[in-house]
Amino acid sequence: MSKILKSLFLVVSFVWISGFATFSDRQDRAIETQWNDLETLAKCKPLFVEAFSHIYQYIPLEILGIQDLNIFLETAFDDDFQEMGVNENFEVITATHKGLPVAFLTIDKTNYPNEIYLSQQATQFDYQRNGIGFELVNLAKEHYPETQKFVVITRIINSGSMAFFQKSGFTYSPYMHPRYNPNKYIGFKIED
Repeated sequence: MSKILKSLFLVVSFVWISGFATFSDRQDRAIETQWNDLETLAKCKPLFVEAFSHIYQYIPLEILGIQDLNIFLETAFDDDFQEMGVNENFEVITATHKGLPVAFLTIDKTNYPNEIYLSQQATQFDYQRNGIGFELVNLAKEHYPETQKFVVITRIINSGSMAFFQKSGFTYSPYMHPRYNPNKYIGFKIED
């Protein structure tokens, strides 16, 4: 094997083993990703709250079925963050630009051997619609090549999320967690 190929192999191996990858978004910003970096994930809480506050800003709280949007969003984030520390089935991909968090995707390796649940995804508002969320989903798919099905659940009133997953190749699925109301949520899947 030539020295160049050996060097390239080592670089690719290092990137894959370390769980680190860099890509450019549609505005040519260098986006770095990390796997299971809880320190960066902790810094993602404000972007999660901001992103979903923007999505739900015109929807009455009664329709959302909650009393306080900020408390609801902070609790949703905290629940996944706590799972990351104690549940080996939870993983996260974080994306940063110039060291600052811009997006994340939390992953739940379900009790089903060939299925992964993408539980939370958020992208900072100024970075949305630049391919970052799509890239995070692709990184998850590449990281779990043996997985046959990736599933997500989103609120029916979150049309942006539904459009994103459909554009990313997901199709409707009856998949639903027991604690979710199927009148408020919809499942999507992508299968290989």
